[in-house]
Amino acid sequence: MSQAKEQDKIIVFREYETSIDANVAKTKLDAYDVPCFLTQENLNTLMAQNPFLFRIKLHIFENDTPRAKKVLDDLFDHDSPKTCPNCESTEIIYADSRKKFNVFAAIAFAFMLHTPLEKKKVYHCLDCKTEF
Repeated sequence: MSQAKEQDKIIVFREYETSIDANVAKTKLDAYDVPCFLTQENLNTLMAQNPFLFRIKLHIFENDTPRAKKVLDDLFDHDSPKTCPNCESTEIIYADSRKKFNVFAAIAFAFMLHTPLEKKKVYHCLDCKTEF
């Protein structure tokens, strides 16, 4: 490793709610020789029912930010909203809805159809907490 790289500051470049997304991003950066590593992956897996508590963090050298951004920009769905309709924040994730539902009815329905319970996935603004 070069002397300059040893002195670079390590930053959290992106955060992911699933191990799959985080590892796909890491693998793509590895393929383009952008050094990176993940943290909180095990905590995220242990607390899978609440991905907001421990999001998986992708770390890179600060000097690699433009290159990493270029490599990962086309990786994930571009049809997703870019800003929150409420506050226009760009801090958006796609996760299970937090809205309450009738648990008894959902369990009974799942039992009758022999299917697992699945919560509805929606976009969440991390700044104003709006679901859309």
